[in-house]
Amino acid sequence: MAGCAALRSTSARSALRVGLPVAARRSATSLATAEDFAYCVDRLERFDREQVQCAMFLPQELRPVHAAIRAFNLETAMVRSQVSDATLGAMRIQWWRDALDGIFAGEPSGTPLHRALAQVVSDFKLSRFLFERILEARQRDLDGLQPRYTAEQSLARASWSSVSP
Repeated sequence: MAGCAALRSTSARSALRVGLPVAARRSATSLATAEDFAYCVDRLERFDREQVQCAMFLPQELRPVHAAIRAFNLETAMVRSQVSDATLGAMRIQWWRDALDGIFAGEPSGTPLHRALAQVVSDFKLSRFLFERILEARQRDLDGLQPRYTAEQSLARASWSSVSP
């Protein structure tokens, strides 16, 4: 149990703050700063502590990458609780789709999360399809179209769409 206590400690959570991913340090163009990745870690520390603990099992150079991707997932998941109706939520989801255009073009908008994601996408050649799938799952949440799961496979597919980038 001493290991679990160490994961909950402030110094363990601070270990996520390692600056830029290794690939970003080697790339010719930098789209993000260490502060951008620190913003992502801060969001996770505030709203998704389990992901901070899970990241402790990743190699140190991948922790900022994990933080950026999980912060995207967190921000999109929070849309439903931040809006009062589905139309406003759909606008937020569309805002994220537009943001992905800039992120995948290597021209992120001015937010730290967008810059961190652009760096990760550029360095690791990630597929937009995975991010779009998360947004589609968030849109279904907004529409109130909670699918009826008639089989384990359909439940697994819905889970995969909404939680795994």
